[in-house]
Amino acid sequence: MISKHANNDPESKDLTVLVMPHDGGSIHQWRVPRWFLALAVLVLAGSLGAAWWVIGRHIAYQSEVARLQQLQASNLKVAEELGRGRQALMAVASMDSQLREMLKYKSKKALIKGAGSMGGPSPEDQRHLAALLEQGDGQALDSLKSQVDSLQRQAGLEQQSFDEVRKYVEQQRNLLSRTPMGWPVRGWISSGFGPRSSPFSGSETFHAGIDIANDFGSPVRATADGVVAFSGWEGGYGKLVVLDHGNGLRTLYGHNSALKVSVGQKIRRGTIISLMGSTGESTGPHCHYEVRLHGTPVNPVKYLQE
Repeated sequence: MISKHANNDPESKDLTVLVMPHDGGSIHQWRVPRWFLALAVLVLAGSLGAAWWVIGRHIAYQSEVARLQQLQASNLKVAEELGRGRQALMAVASMDSQLREMLKYKSKKALIKGAGSMGGPSPEDQRHLAALLEQGDGQALDSLKSQVDSLQRQAGLEQQSFDEVRKYVEQQRNLLSRTPMGWPVRGWISSGFGPRSSPFSGSETFHAGIDIANDFGSPVRATADGVVAFSGWEGGYGKLVVLDHGNGLRTLYGHNSALKVSVGQKIRRGTIISLMGSTGESTGPHCHYEVRLHGTPVNPVKYLQE
């Protein structure tokens, strides 16, 4: 209980605090100045205000922590998307490298001709990036996600395109590797393709290939990838090797002194298949070289150029 001090002084500025127990015990009283009570009220109000401020700051802190966690999760997701985009581009770059490795051939060996790769961001791209970096987190993330999606779609299209080109190049390279190219043996052409006088009868005959002369025992090499269709003695050809290159193409190497391959053996271009000789109907060491297309002899000269 609080009451004015009983001084019979209506202007008294003090208050009396009375404590009266319910059990009838002694009464206690304290004289309290009014200014002290006002100060206590102010202190209490200040404490409550400070408590509310602390609580508000704590709530704001928790909210900021939650926002940062959400932003971190979004950044992680974007990083994963960028990683997938980077992997897609690396796959495309790997295929590009494979294609360029295939295209190192020159002249007749060239499968596809193309200019060297060049690149770099345009001024517009650079301005766009600068604007992006000035955006807020959420807007920047949305823009990045959109660009990552576009990047992955583009990478997918590029990969499909490269797959088609690679398949085509591989087919062309396989066809090229099985097409006769170059000289089967070093030397000089001692007899050409077409009509000629027979060195044995003197009558006009048709020479189905060309004769390349050189020293006895010179190595004879396959002019294209293929499979040995024949390896043995064949009448006027003497010791003969026939290679089947597919697509109706076959090459014949006659008058050898020794054979180095057997029927059914797979041969790569440049493999030594025999040694030059003068077996069969021959007047001296040379290689009789024929190219046949679907069984018909064609002039081998056009296949000598690399």
